[in-house]
Amino acid sequence: MDIPPETSLRLFEEGGTLVFLNVPVGTEVGIDMDSWNTGEKFRGIKMIPPGLHFIHFSTVGNDGVSQSPRTGFFHDFKKGELICKKYDKHTEDISTTELSEEELEAIKLNLKEFDKFLGPYPYSSWRKWVSLSSKITVNTASRLAPVSGRICSAPELSLDQNQIVPLTSKRMSKLELAESLLPQMSETEGSRIRYTQIPSYLYDADTSASEVTRQNMDWSLKLEVVIQLCGNPSELLAELQFSFVCFLVAQNFNSFEHWKNLIQLISYSFSAIEKYPILFVDFLSDLYFQIGEVQSDLFTDIVTQNNFLYSCLKRLFGNISETEHVDSRLQGKAERFKNFLQGKFSWEFVNQDEDEDKPMVVSLTGDYLN
Repeated sequence: MDIPPETSLRLFEEGGTLVFLNVPVGTEVGIDMDSWNTGEKFRGIKMIPPGLHFIHFSTVGNDGVSQSPRTGFFHDFKKGELICKKYDKHTEDISTTELSEEELEAIKLNLKEFDKFLGPYPYSSWRKWVSLSSKITVNTASRLAPVSGRICSAPELSLDQNQIVPLTSKRMSKLELAESLLPQMSETEGSRIRYTQIPSYLYDADTSASEVTRQNMDWSLKLEVVIQLCGNPSELLAELQFSFVCFLVAQNFNSFEHWKNLIQLISYSFSAIEKYPILFVDFLSDLYFQIGEVQSDLFTDIVTQNNFLYSCLKRLFGNISETEHVDSRLQGKAERFKNFLQGKFSWEFVNQDEDEDKPMVVSLTGDYLN
């Protein structure tokens, strides 16, 4: 898509600039939704619209084919801001050594000379990026990003200090036996994305069976806890967006799992529909843009063939239809979204009360709470 002249001029004058030095030829470098393999003249990206962006890279092996795991970071570009990074070939990462004041000043003075070595921001995909990240603020990124500030597609693991001797059995397959003998490792604290923990349950041994059943049918109490931990409903949806773009762009699988968990949490919260109608309206809007970026079979469990997203939305649409005082905006949004899904994926949301979709009514006998 061609950029209108007035937009191009405004971005040239007000857009941010990333100078990325010493990048090996062939390295995959990207910003937001787009990436490219660098050539010999690559020195960075210019005309970056002000706002929050995700910069990422992946080096190419000596064979010219294999790639290292993708690594990236969020940055909030101010009008006309210049940031400079150096690639360290020894660590195959961005150098931890900041450029000196003299180096920065020299780059600023010679920025016009750099211009021909800077690729323009892919403006054609900017609106798509905004639709996927509109709720993510600088505070959101600071709250959730790893302590290191770097988000990696492959987790950085460290050996657990307390290695538990595994229990083996003659019934175990060779693969299970081999896996049980592997050392126990955990993701390093500095590289872990700090997602809000969703409670598994909010009852104890003294909770009545009817209350346990109610909480299993309606996850609104868990939703309330997560909203409080996030700060407000909007920040919860910002975390939903953050986890999705970290999965889609940063290729971080843990983010995909958290995104699914948040979808299930919101979809299974019945009584919260009346209390937080705007949260549910905005949730459907965010899902609309997110679903457009992935294939439908991504949500299907290869073992059970259950479509995760379909199951969650079927529950959500059922909850909305059963809510006595449902917000008219939410009701209309849900109907339009349902029609969109039926047209795009041929999903039919009928028979909301099928037995397999009902939560199990539990008894507190035996070791249920142990």
